[in-house]
Amino acid sequence: MPVLRGRAPAQAMPWFMAAVLLLILCLGMIEDGMLLFAAHRRAELLAEGAARAGASQLDAVAARGDPTAVPRINIALAEETARAYVLAQQPDADVDASANPETIVVTVALPVPPTILHPPGQPTIDVSADGTAHPFVGQAYAEP
Repeated sequence: MPVLRGRAPAQAMPWFMAAVLLLILCLGMIEDGMLLFAAHRRAELLAEGAARAGASQLDAVAARGDPTAVPRINIALAEETARAYVLAQQPDADVDASANPETIVVTVALPVPPTILHPPGQPTIDVSADGTAHPFVGQAYAEP
């Protein structure tokens, strides 16, 4: 049995340790990516739901004045309803709602604490999403 010269015992150990560390880093990136993706999806759903809830707050005075007119949003009530909707679902969310008579836009930002890979000195990463809605009161029935 010939003796191999130039090879020290456990020469593969540094390569094995580097491969294990690289594997752990990759798994951490995958896990944190999934957390960020799930948080972004939750922020999207909250923003869209809040926008629809806000768009349902119609200006009753204008609707009674002209029932055939396009429905208009009650701006103050719509913004408050959208904020309350999000904060009831996710109390630690940052919500911004802005409305005009035709549209409401809701922005939701959620803080996400990454498991492994987080920027130094920053315990959370903010994920945000927007939702937009328009008032809708129904569909006119056309007689045949």
